[in-house]
Amino acid sequence: MVGSLAGFNLLMHVASAYRASTGYTGYMSGSLGELIRRRRLELELTQAELGQRVGRSQVAVSEWERDIVIPSDLETLAPVLGLPVEQLVMATAAQMGTDDPFERAIWQAERLTMKQREALITIYRGLVDGRSS
Repeated sequence: MVGSLAGFNLLMHVASAYRASTGYTGYMSGSLGELIRRRRLELELTQAELGQRVGRSQVAVSEWERDIVIPSDLETLAPVLGLPVEQLVMATAAQMGTDDPFERAIWQAERLTMKQREALITIYRGLVDGRSS
């Protein structure tokens, strides 16, 4: 647990340095969906065009932007939006707003895909919720 928290704190330090060096703070002031929408509009893309570039439908992009669904493949989405994948992962973690260091560590695990992160979070929450019974 201590290692996970230390890793998370290091990542937050790196993120802070990134924000300071680039001046970009948008993802911290809103949700992941707002970040996706803002970048799509800056790139002058329609939802359908963004969806086509990442192999998803216009409906999927709309759901992302309205924070109904978290995109499952941030690694594909990030370069299309011209953003580092870490920025989208951090926006996702911030949106989840968890105080649990294990959940934060899962969200920050760079080797995991978004689907793997979501599966681990679901399993972890099921175990934790089951423990209180």
